[in-house]
Amino acid sequence: MRKVSLALMVYVLFVLPAFAEKSGKEAYELSCLKCHGANGAGGKDHLQGPNITILKKDYFMAQFKAIRDGVRKGPGTVNMLKVLAESKLSEKEIMAAADYAAKLPEARANHKKFGDAKKGKAKYVVCLHCHGDKAQGYTNPALPAPRLVGQSDFYIVDMLKSFKAGHRGNDTPGGMQMKAMSMTLATDDDMKDVAAYIRSFEPKPEKVDISNLTFKVYQGKWSKLPDFSKLKAVKDGQLPKGKFDIKVAELKNHFAMIFEGELNVPKDGSYKFSLSSDDGSALFIDGKQIILNDGVHPASKVVNKSIKLKKGKVSIKAHYFEGSGGEEFNVWWNGPRVKNRGLSTTGGKQKKGGNAPILEIDPKDGEAIVLRNFFDKTSARGIAVGYPEQTNITFDAANMNLASIWKGKFVNAGAMWDGRGTKVIFPTKDESVQVGKDLQFAKLANAESNWPAELTRNANERRTHSMRFRGYKLDKKRYPTFMYTLDDISFEDFFKPVDSNGTGIVREIHLSSAANPSNLWFRVSLDTIKQEGELYSVNSQFKIKVAGAVLRQFGNIQELMVPVKFEDGKATVKVTYLFNKPGLEGVK
Repeated sequence: MRKVSLALMVYVLFVLPAFAEKSGKEAYELSCLKCHGANGAGGKDHLQGPNITILKKDYFMAQFKAIRDGVRKGPGTVNMLKVLAESKLSEKEIMAAADYAAKLPEARANHKKFGDAKKGKAKYVVCLHCHGDKAQGYTNPALPAPRLVGQSDFYIVDMLKSFKAGHRGNDTPGGMQMKAMSMTLATDDDMKDVAAYIRSFEPKPEKVDISNLTFKVYQGKWSKLPDFSKLKAVKDGQLPKGKFDIKVAELKNHFAMIFEGELNVPKDGSYKFSLSSDDGSALFIDGKQIILNDGVHPASKVVNKSIKLKKGKVSIKAHYFEGSGGEEFNVWWNGPRVKNRGLSTTGGKQKKGGNAPILEIDPKDGEAIVLRNFFDKTSARGIAVGYPEQTNITFDAANMNLASIWKGKFVNAGAMWDGRGTKVIFPTKDESVQVGKDLQFAKLANAESNWPAELTRNANERRTHSMRFRGYKLDKKRYPTFMYTLDDISFEDFFKPVDSNGTGIVREIHLSSAANPSNLWFRVSLDTIKQEGELYSVNSQFKIKVAGAVLRQFGNIQELMVPVKFEDGKATVKVTYLFNKPGLEGVK
């Protein structure tokens, strides 16, 4: 009995582990990795696998089955079956690999970038009925066709050749239709042109601060950062969005992470890195540790470090560990062409005026910051602009007005790091001057007509007027020009600081209308207004300089009105807003 028991023990301890079932990821790496890549985006050459991440799971699994059952033929299919056989995986493990592949997040395909998209547009007509006008797929219920946009251009050409050669298209109505359509593409160049046209629908890749970013996860209990060289990762992967993300660990307590990637430095200069974490963390640039924030602590403390960097790519690495309680890892950077941009997906709960990241503009950089979010004294459609002259504004895109102005540093952006980033953002000190909250242009029957009360609205209310916001354009210094329309009248609204001393801001509005309307008015301000020579003092907070204005009574307050005079379809309104409140002489 003793010998039998010993033999059984040896079998359990040493033989069974050799046959332990592999996970979906392990099976994928043994069978699919070579042709489809770690992220499923496909190979980079002829006969390598397609981008499987853009396919619906049902379609993906149906094609996988067709290949396994021998319904699909061709060189690529032969190559895939060969790799599967060489992997020596069980049927269950192969299906686990397929399931893992079908759940991979969408990735950008590799392309050869051949063909002529303009020529391909005319040839794509035969594909449109099933694959859609933008190759989005699944548009014809009778002949369900897959999405093509986002697929490798060389793989599309390979499949067109496969249909034309009869390797595909003999199993389903959709396949037979595809086989017939492929015959309309007479040459390889025709196929490449169609693939180029499909490629043209792809959105431009998002610019990320960190390229080739990877992560590793470790489990354990620590009171300070561990020696990672002595640990084995329990999970790893890629972060294509280029931001440190501790949520991918899928753990709440007792874990640590390493992030590694390449930081894309846009310009030579000095860059400030800021880090806060709950618990310990460290940041490395170009192989050197620049910030250490170790130990068990909340994320209230922000550690900063400035270093000089050259334009191009430089290695970046971060270490992080979580003991228990909250989990936060917040990193942002600031420098030439980089305005306190987050390098992480989480944000610490920063108190106003405390360690929250302050967005400020470097006058030497010479560029403005345009920020869309929820701003104090502005509707939910506010757009804030910080100018290098240290004068700032918020523009209300719901009512097309100048909402507020202030000077000094731009904004306290702590709310963007707080929770879902939906709280109100304030100037660096709550000393902004509210300029207006109503629509500022209207057509009046005469100079005595009342201003239409129904014109003003909150961003979530139904629009009751014909004023429409049309976006904005940026000049070389990234100063925006806001564009909007009222019936047939077009407006281009441009702001520029008076000087670098925080004196005020000049607003110049250019209007155009073929109808040359004679009844358009611009209400500059509605408040307690007093005329002081060529200036108008508004509520003793700021002054306005504008030509051709009239001041009329509106209950207990006044309206500052300007009749808009068109000539040959053009008109211009110029207004200067000047600070005069002592508390606004500088934000410290």
